[in-house]
Amino acid sequence: MSNAVRDAIETLHDREAVVLDMRYGLGISNSNDYGKGMTLEKTKEKIGGVSSQRIGQIQKVAESKIGRPGGRRVRSGDIMNY
Repeated sequence: MSNAVRDAIETLHDREAVVLDMRYGLGISNSNDYGKGMTLEKTKEKIGGVSSQRIGQIQKVAESKIGRPGGRRVRSGDIMNY
């Protein structure tokens, strides 16, 4: 994983980081057993107690945080091609 992605992920709340890890298979925690991205449904099942819609909202907020002006900018290609 690139340093830019790692640094950006470290600025997120724990739940946001876990959701991005699960959705993109970043391998930054033990939250993703397979090292591959998970669907919203699989992520929902793994986290438990939240809807697929809420997972999508958390993902969107986290992505906006790591891509916002003035913050540590991470291009989508950095996440997808780490």
